[in-house]
Amino acid sequence: MKVTRHHSRAYENSTVAEGNLWAFGWSHNGRQLLSVKNILWNQDDVEKEVVLDIGEPIHATLSLLSEVQVLVTSCYKTSLYEIPPLQNISPGQNSPVIKQEPIWTHTYQDKYNYPPVGPVCWDAVSGRHESPLAMLTGTTLRFFRPAPARTPTQPPSMDSFLVRLYSTAATEARPALSDRRAIWSAEGRLFVAAFPVRAGGLAGRLRLGGAVAEVMHVANVELPAGAVDGQIQDLSWDEAAGRLCLRDLGTRRLLLNVDEHDQAGSETVFGRALPSLGSLAPRSEFVTGTMPTVLDLNTDIWLAVSLLLPVDDLARLQATCRHLRAVLSLDYVWRAVLKDIRTVVADPDDAPHALSSSELQHRAMRAARIERYWGQPAVVVAQSSIRTMHISTGHTVSTIIEARLVKGGQWIVLLSEEGALCLRSTQGREWRAEELSFASPDDSGVEMTLSLSAGTRKETLVLLRRSSWDAAGPGSPSTTIAIYLVETNVPEPRFRLLTKVTRHHSRAYENSVVAEGNLWAFGWAQDGRQLLSVKNILWTQDDVEKEVLLDIGEPIHPESDTDAYIQASLSLLSETRVLVTSCYKCSCYEIPPLQAVPPGQQAPIIRQEPIWTTSYQDKYNYPPVGPVCWDAASGRHECRLAMLTGTTLRFFTPAPEPSMSSSWIRTYSPAAMEARPALSDRRVLWSAGHRLFVCTFPMPPGGERGWLRLGAAQTEAEEVRVASVALPRAAVDGKIVDLSWDEAAGRLCLLVESVLRSLSITIIDTAVI
Repeated sequence: MKVTRHHSRAYENSTVAEGNLWAFGWSHNGRQLLSVKNILWNQDDVEKEVVLDIGEPIHATLSLLSEVQVLVTSCYKTSLYEIPPLQNISPGQNSPVIKQEPIWTHTYQDKYNYPPVGPVCWDAVSGRHESPLAMLTGTTLRFFRPAPARTPTQPPSMDSFLVRLYSTAATEARPALSDRRAIWSAEGRLFVAAFPVRAGGLAGRLRLGGAVAEVMHVANVELPAGAVDGQIQDLSWDEAAGRLCLRDLGTRRLLLNVDEHDQAGSETVFGRALPSLGSLAPRSEFVTGTMPTVLDLNTDIWLAVSLLLPVDDLARLQATCRHLRAVLSLDYVWRAVLKDIRTVVADPDDAPHALSSSELQHRAMRAARIERYWGQPAVVVAQSSIRTMHISTGHTVSTIIEARLVKGGQWIVLLSEEGALCLRSTQGREWRAEELSFASPDDSGVEMTLSLSAGTRKETLVLLRRSSWDAAGPGSPSTTIAIYLVETNVPEPRFRLLTKVTRHHSRAYENSVVAEGNLWAFGWAQDGRQLLSVKNILWTQDDVEKEVLLDIGEPIHPESDTDAYIQASLSLLSETRVLVTSCYKCSCYEIPPLQAVPPGQQAPIIRQEPIWTTSYQDKYNYPPVGPVCWDAASGRHECRLAMLTGTTLRFFTPAPEPSMSSSWIRTYSPAAMEARPALSDRRVLWSAGHRLFVCTFPMPPGGERGWLRLGAAQTEAEEVRVASVALPRAAVDGKIVDLSWDEAAGRLCLLVESVLRSLSITIIDTAVI
């Protein structure tokens, strides 16, 4: 096809043809117009057009990314526009002008009018350009990344790299760009810049034997003497063929074929970096002569090797030389390490992508140190790893009965016997917050549990419950429940009350309560039925309370008229599943959708059968169960859940199908324990006879890579390992009343009552060994 377009200013126009369309941008009567038409492949095709008023600068380059999107790139801005459907054009008439605003834009400052942009290639399946699009807007190379096909609602993005050897003033010919490199000429010389690896492209780079993954490489292309006669007037590059075409001042054309230089292909020839421009620090300055060493391996080979090494070996290699320290400090290395470790140890932080390389490395090395220290056959705690804080009670705080670590291990929640809460720093500072809204002068028992909220940033929830007899009805027991959010990321840390309710039931102490994720649940016996109420947590005053009430038939009551209670623990695995665990059975139930309940009315009772159940025989009422952590992406607990039902340690695996495995702990006796055991997803700690014990769990299914990263012995993968924890003399002077363990921080908190009945907190940190 051949057309002529008239416009008001000379040279201020842009044109492009890609895919099935072609576009022309020009200035007309003070407006910046863009005409998009279909390409007429044969004489029977009908011409269609849409004309847009886009308000973009005319000195811009156009890129037709698909039939519905066009990218406009100038020296100071890149904008993406939707292309409305093309309409038939009546002979002799102009298409109506449509005012169009960009759906995405990115601004910067550079120098190149009509900046060179890489080639557009429409995918045959999706019908659009899928990969990052390179553009040279001046001395900066930018990459426009379209929205992923799987998540089209995700906005496009752009990143940039400074090309230090590139000067727009010295450039002889317009640079040639592909999706892998840029080639340009200056003062009779050729240069090539190899792009960084794109997201998800490391495997391809390893296949190509490419250079370092996350930096820009610029290299000088040396030509034989006399190959170029004067300035290079024009150049063209074909990435797939590996062929470069040059036209010099003598109008000669020179073809450079990659296969004539190196059988390894264009990645080997045009991917080498100038030694003086290496982005990594120089290697150690020792003499190797001409004999190559392992340190001379390609950087991406080291990156591939790093995927197979334990954390300790990576740290040792970093200490070898400056080159390996730089390569093995890339966030790619430590992001992969943490991903593997999370197959063994759950991380309550669901946003590792927001961490820097040093933070990623610190977290991975800490996990390996915790595994090495607490996984020893005998754990010996040095005095330097112990800190003791004495508890001085004030006017509003009486005897402390429980002490639990807040997520991260930097704060401790203390519960007094009358129901007052205190928040204290593990660094030994004085009280930072007190909460008295649950305090009561009666002598009824108060219990506390800590859990994690849902979302990317997990917050600590404190649940208090008090069982008592009240005047609501003669002989009618009740349970009062309060849920608090621990706010530590504020100038003045505090407790924020979310919910406080009182529930009545037919038998004293025969109830279970839990708060996890976005829900809380209460199970009790009433009129011969075992009921389970599940409600949403009210985070703000505007939230509407919703509930579902289930008759689950679980044993939350005595199996006879004797005192042999069979009582269960609850675990909210997601918004749609709850696990009920007793000393003889574990069952998983579906949670129907919660419904708003009118004031003064009770939710209808729904009879619910378990979707999975398993039976066994053990001794522990309200068995201790490991922490639940809802994954931010799936909204459910993904890893296995440990529970101590007596002398047996059991592991519930939620996916792909619920299942349970078990291990007998020979040295554990529920009757001899002093405090309730503390469980994580990696180990359990308990006290007996003024002594501490730790049990490290076997490797979970699919945890081989995480096991390797942590440096655990493969021979121990299937074993339950129990070790005694030897403390210095007088470190624990009395009885351990309560204990709390934070797996991610490697910190143990003990509440100790001395022989003189004074209370103290002992903090034990993971030592470096």
